[in-house]
Order: sequence, then structure tokens, then C-alpha cells
Amino acid sequence: ALLDAAATASTNPDDPFEPSIHRVASPLATLDPRIALVRAFIAHLRGRSDEAVGLAEQTLAGLDNDGSAVALIAQLHLATAPWLRGAVTDAEPALAANIDHWRALGEPDRGAFGCYYLARTQRARGDLDAATETYRRVLLLEDGGTASAPPSAGIADVGLAEVAYQRNDLDEARRHVYNGIAACRQLVYAQPLSSGLATLARILRAEGDHDAARVALDEAIEVSPDADVADLLNPVPVQRAQLLLANGDEDPAERWTQHREVDVDDHPHHPLEPAHLLLARLMIKRGQGARVIPLLDRLLVAASADGRTGSVIEIEMLRALAVAGDDAVSAVSTIARAVALAAPQRYARLFVDEGEPIAALLGELIAAPPTADQHDLDLGHVARLVRAFEQPRDGVTGDG
Repeated sequence: ALLDAAATASTNPDDPFEPSIHRVASPLATLDPRIALVRAFIAHLRGRSDEAVGLAEQTLAGLDNDGSAVALIAQLHLATAPWLRGAVTDAEPALAANIDHWRALGEPDRGAFGCYYLARTQRARGDLDAATETYRRVLLLEDGGTASAPPSAGIADVGLAEVAYQRNDLDEARRHVYNGIAACRQLVYAQPLSSGLATLARILRAEGDHDAARVALDEAIEVSPDADVADLLNPVPVQRAQLLLANGDEDPAERWTQHREVDVDDHPHHPLEPAHLLLARLMIKRGQGARVIPLLDRLLVAASADGRTGSVIEIEMLRALAVAGDDAVSAVSTIARAVALAAPQRYARLFVDEGEPIAALLGELIAAPPTADQHDLDLGHVARLVRAFEQPRDGVTGDG
């Protein structure tokens, strides 16, 4: 409604707004492209990639300088659209180019948001090493070797905390997450702060401090964007529901899957993948794993086709849990594939956070005779996962 009012407020809509500062550096160089740009951002937040692309192109068509800040923000929406659709490898070159353009414009802090999306695509590919390097590059550019980094550096610290947590390096994760939360409290856009608080909650839960974890999780929800923002862009509600589900509370997962209107008969749609995986966890928890296997199979085909190895690992793990009650041999074979994919990048908490059911499957995997489809299995990584379950501060059972 505010954008509609802005579009009709000018008596002469063909007369551009001219700021007093340098035109190239100003995000207010012209009014109409700015309105289209904000509409593109809203579409982006809602996961509507095609609509965001159309509005971003409309923004660029209304500009006479493709090196302005408005143009670069529009180009960022174009670059992130393939990621929203699931085509992560298509997004990386455009995101890298957008980051370089921000740096050339002398605004590396804005480029930090491009790095955030670039690292998300790298993590979707299952390349945690590449994502780590992207985040570290942000910190090097932002702090300039000094102790006073700008708030946008917090985005990289939160990302590094998420990767360290996934690798079960809780000390490293804690160090980065506290730095990231402190910096992100100064940002206008609250999603990085919300993600940082959710990561802190996961760390605290892994260490057994459930009360402090709940406090952090409650604040993460309080500061997070509203419920219309796609789960890919604001994963905190799904993460909260997943953590509470692991502790035996099904209601948040039930409410969120109903809010997203996901069902076992759905076809894959990347913006809804987090909600679909939450639904799978809920049904497995209820002993209805067989009902969700066809959905997981469809999600697996889509993720494999898109090269989203991070999703493939998670889906395979859930497929193993879904079939475990009916076909132990298939469950062991499936968890072996998930572990084999996870080993090169040292994924750990994805498995450990599922609790005792995964621990039992890993035990069966170790005890089972080796088969032809397990020749790529890294027994060293299996051993690391088993040790993570055995460490009191790192492991919480499925009963919470």
C-alpha cells in the first residue's frame, strides 16, 4: 500500500528525483525504479523468483546508469533468483560478479550481503570449505586488519558459526556466533541476527543448557522477519520447530507445516523444501515414515538434478529414518550413502541432532558386513560421528 501511494504521489511521474549527493552513489537516483526495486525485494522475500526477476529487470530498464547502487541491488535479485529456484550452480557466477561490482563502487559492506547469498549457494552444493572461504573473505575486507569491523561483518561471523556448528566444532561456533550476534544487533535487516540467535540456541542445546537455548530461540523468533518470508531466507521458524520436535513437542512443527500448506503429495518446490523436510521429520516422529517416503524420493530427485548435495545428504538421512522400521537393510544402505556424501566436508550435527535413531543406525552400519554400495564409505567419519554421540556435551537424544 505504501508503494502504491508513492507511485502516485508525484505530480509529474516522468520527472526523476535528483539527490544532492553524487548520482552514482545514491539509491534514490530516480523514484520509479526504486519503487520497482522494493517490490522486487518483497517478491524475493516471499520466494517468488520469477516475479522478483521481472521487477528487477523493470528497475534496470528505468535506470541510465547500470553501475549505480540501485542497479547493483537489482542485479543482486537477478543473481539470487536461480538459487531460490534451486539451480545453485547457475547463481554463483552472477553473485561473484555482483560482489566485485560493490567493491569497485567502494562499498564492500553492501557486498557482504552478496557474499551471504554466495555462501548459501556453496553450502547448498555441499561445499562447506568454499562457504568458509567466502565468509572469511568478508571479514578480511570488512575489518581491514583493525579491531572495529562494521556491522555487516556480523553476517560472515554468523555464517562461520553455522558451518563450525555443522562440523561439531562447538568452541569455534560459539566464538563466531557471539561476535556475529553483537554486530548484527546494529543491522536494520534483522534476519542475520535471528539466524545467529538460532545458531546460539543449537550450540547451547548441544551442550545440554536447554533453558538458555530456549531463551535464545525465543529471541530469535521475536526479532525474525514475519511469517510471509520464505524459509530459505528465514529458516529460523523451521529450525525452532525442528529443535522442539526433537524434544518431543510436535505442536510447533504441526503449526508451521499447516502455515506453509505442505503435504506428502506435493511436488518439489525449492522455497518449500525446509517445510517439506520438517513435515517428513514430523511424520517419522509419529511412526508414519512409510507415508513420507514418496515425497522424500521426489525431493531427492530434484536436489540431485540441481546439484544440491547439502539437501541430498539430509534427504538421504531422513529416508533412512523413514524406512528403518520396515526395512533395516535398506535403512543401513541409505544411511551409508548419506555418510559417504557427508564425509568429505565433515558434516556432523546434521546427524547428531537427530538423536538416538541415527545413533542406532550408525551402530548397525558399523556392525553390518560391507556391501558393494558402501565402497565409498569413510569409516573414519563414521567413527567421528559415533564419538560425537558419545560426548555428553555434544549429544542429546531424541527424547531431548
